[in-house]
Amino acid sequence: MQNEVQTTSLVEVQQMVQSITKQQGISTLAFVGCGASMSELYPAKYFLEQEAHSLRTALLTANEFNYARPNFADESAVVVVASLGGTTKESIEATKKCT
Repeated sequence: MQNEVQTTSLVEVQQMVQSITKQQGISTLAFVGCGASMSELYPAKYFLEQEAHSLRTALLTANEFNYARPNFADESAVVVVASLGGTTKESIEATKKCT
């Protein structure tokens, strides 16, 4: 059975963020990925570190997130998992741990 690649539109992301912020505040934004997909997340982390004074940011490999999940990954955290091909096993596992 082939893995299905899911993509999320900007509108869907905006709706998710609005839903989360209505329910509770966001204290942490963590970026999770492997290899090239992880490097693509770095500019967003850097930007937020410079501009968002009350928001904690983190950049983690998917294996770090899977096997040494940080204590800040709770209900007040948003975790962005990236996989360029959508089939990276570690990133898929990290996505499952976020739900």
